[in-house]
Amino acid sequence: MKKVSKLFALGLFVVFSLILTTCGDWNPVPVPSFDYYLRGTWVSNQNEYAYGGTLEITMYNIKITGYGPKDKVSAAQQPFRSFTQNVSLEGYSEGELSRTDGEGYFYIYDKGSLQPGIPFKYYSAGSERLLLFNFGGREEILKKISD
Repeated sequence: MKKVSKLFALGLFVVFSLILTTCGDWNPVPVPSFDYYLRGTWVSNQNEYAYGGTLEITMYNIKITGYGPKDKVSAAQQPFRSFTQNVSLEGYSEGELSRTDGEGYFYIYDKGSLQPGIPFKYYSAGSERLLLFNFGGREEILKKISD
């Protein structure tokens, strides 16, 4: 009987070892990511003279382009002025989003640390998908142009 118990224990050990080695990338702790509805390319819906830019969002990264300093807009009203431009930065979103609307926060790692959350609203207007930010009383609206 002892021999059967030892064989059974050995068999369990082998099965679990195989499972762990084949599932080596498995992580029991969920990694935060950008919500599915936010992933894609977003462009400023402002005219060419206004302060604006582009956000390219993937599951775990965001790339910010075009949001350099502008003389016409105060620093408090420039949404992404302090982030590193033209580089994929790690980040994630938190909030409640559905296919048609929602709100939450963007969290972006830049210059070695997690930056304060940036509040946003997400909504659809017909077939358009829009992101709304409010920086220093100035609304920044971005339109989704691709997934």
